[in-house]
Amino acid sequence: MDGQPFLYVNKEVDPGLAATRKHDVIPWLEASVAKTPEQARRLAEDRRAHWFTVVFDREGYSPELFEQLWRKRIAILTYHKFPKEDWRSEEFVTHRVQLAERGTQLSYKLWVRAIRKLNGNGHQTSIPTTNFQAPLPTLAASLFT
Repeated sequence: MDGQPFLYVNKEVDPGLAATRKHDVIPWLEASVAKTPEQARRLAEDRRAHWFTVVFDREGYSPELFEQLWRKRIAILTYHKFPKEDWRSEEFVTHRVQLAERGTQLSYKLWVRAIRKLNGNGHQTSIPTTNFQAPLPTLAASLFT
């Protein structure tokens, strides 16, 4: 979709954001996003395939919600609110930005793709996602746009 969001929600960062996402936005998307026969086939054949992806800011970081969404085959793409230690700089590959990827397990035993962007000053931006199929640069660009 040329980097344009399908749906944009702007709300105060408080418990209302999580509740709105869980009780209003996700149910609306589930009812509104068509699941084609081809998607249904892919979902049945590939346990890592997803129905659609929800992209949101680091304030929406919730491993519990990520696990609930993944059970419905809804992928997430967000910033990691409190990543642990930095990764070794040798792991980063330059695309147009320096990116690295690992698998990591969050609470609730949920495995995600962990992507890091290395900035010029050495800062690492952590990006967890349950979209296991999109190329690394596509996911990074999707979040940063």
